[in-house]
Amino acid sequence: KAAEEADALRLRRRDAAAVAASLDWKGGDVGSGAGGINAAAASKAVEVWGEIDVPAGLGADRGTYKWRQNQTFVEVFVLLPPHCAGARDVEVSLTADTLRVRVCGE
Repeated sequence: KAAEEADALRLRRRDAAAVAASLDWKGGDVGSGAGGINAAAASKAVEVWGEIDVPAGLGADRGTYKWRQNQTFVEVFVLLPPHCAGARDVEVSLTADTLRVRVCGE
């Protein structure tokens, strides 16, 4: 179990580093307003999104969101559209049996 948790933490760190590297979104020619990103950053974000590993039978890739699990935890990843600026455009509601994520009011 310890080895499995260490592997999961390694995957988390890799995914977090990849996402952090992709968040250098300083341009404004994709999307609208200050939250816009440039085409190179958008391309990088799509590349990083593809690198998030979802093991067969332990999660799913639903296009705009992915989830994976092990015996210890569940991780959910949500792909933000280019016009969303980040955390301020995301609402999360968690109960004992549901998880609801609203992105940019949708």
